[in-house]
Amino acid sequence: MSKSKGNVVNPDDVVEKYGADIFRIYEMFIGPFDADAPWDTHGIEGVKRFLEKVWRIFTPVIPAQAGIQKHKHLDSPVKPENDNVETLLNQTIKKVGDDIETLDFNTAVSALMILANALSECKVQSAECAEIFLKLLAPFAPHIAEELWQKLGHETSIHVAEWPSYDSKKLVADTFELVVQVNGKVRDRLTVSSDISEKEATAAALASPKIRAALDGKKPKKVIYVKGRLVSIAI
Repeated sequence: MSKSKGNVVNPDDVVEKYGADIFRIYEMFIGPFDADAPWDTHGIEGVKRFLEKVWRIFTPVIPAQAGIQKHKHLDSPVKPENDNVETLLNQTIKKVGDDIETLDFNTAVSALMILANALSECKVQSAECAEIFLKLLAPFAPHIAEELWQKLGHETSIHVAEWPSYDSKKLVADTFELVVQVNGKVRDRLTVSSDISEKEATAAALASPKIRAALDGKKPKKVIYVKGRLVSIAI
């Protein structure tokens, strides 16, 4: 932003419209810490949607009764709906911690956004999962993180809480989603082992009822396997 170019944005106006947390995250997310970046209204709207999503994800975990008491299921394990989400949770703990140390705030925020998208697809969130996410979010959005933390029943501030630790054994998923395409169109998604071979992946794809229906008795002319991602079949 520059006065000479006439594109100065008053931070007070932004905070009044969007709040301090949104402005704070946007400033960190806009680009590398030591690089100049143009102001983008669409970008700050995206950050606003991100924090609104965080609120929607974790408010169901908050006890509904008046006079909030500390929830009793705090010691329950993190239970995402699948192993891939649990892996992503551990990866995000490591990523955000490492990025804060190196002042790579934009990529840390990006990792939180990716995790929020994954968690939003889960039907149920555990209290511990909520707490981990809020601890990771707190350096970037201290106010909303503190409010949700207090609503979870904590009497002390989230900003004095212990930083979450990750399980190094869960940084790599045991399974992944194998996308199967026929003539460039996605026809099926299979959950397969992370160490699956090309031969096994191809066999699993061709054995899929949806793929067999799409082939309609035709013999594949070409099958391409992209490791860890997809099987592409041409007929």
